[in-house]
Amino acid sequence: MAIYFNTIIPIKIFLEIAEEVMQKYDVKLYVEKNSANECMMKRYYVKNNISESDFFDEEYSCFFFSTKDVDLTEKEMILESGKVICNNWFSFYDEMLFSIEGTGGRENNNDIEMIKLRQIAKEPDKQIKAFYNMLQMRLRKIENIRLYKNKSLRIYYMETGKRMWNYLEKQIPSTIDIQHLLKMYGT
Repeated sequence: MAIYFNTIIPIKIFLEIAEEVMQKYDVKLYVEKNSANECMMKRYYVKNNISESDFFDEEYSCFFFSTKDVDLTEKEMILESGKVICNNWFSFYDEMLFSIEGTGGRENNNDIEMIKLRQIAKEPDKQIKAFYNMLQMRLRKIENIRLYKNKSLRIYYMETGKRMWNYLEKQIPSTIDIQHLLKMYGT
């Protein structure tokens, strides 16, 4: 069963908290990127020295936390004219990698994108489970963090004065709208 956690905070704060928890539980962070031109697409991972700039890069796709140290040497998939020409790819969706998928986190001067986390393994190992629980606990305790919830959605968010987005394509309520919804629903 996938376990979800949604937050809207600056990626810099997210990475600072994640780094502390990653060190405690010996978890690695991998960023997936897609590079494309007119006739070729390349998908690859970045592992070391990840910073907030990796999330602002136009090649950024998503990220993964994993308890496994994956050798990324020549781990890429290259498609040319829709055909796979090089496939040394592996997947973090493999149950044995005990991964947590993350999407979102992009940000600019006016907008901030929701960070969505999802535990992939149906039966995660103790290490990734403890990491994920601690990460969520730390994110919930950020100063000035607020909770928006309705029957099916919970979002921990920080008021930044920026418009809040879900994948930058579909706008979710802004902080003003969130406050209005909280008053309407009494939550």
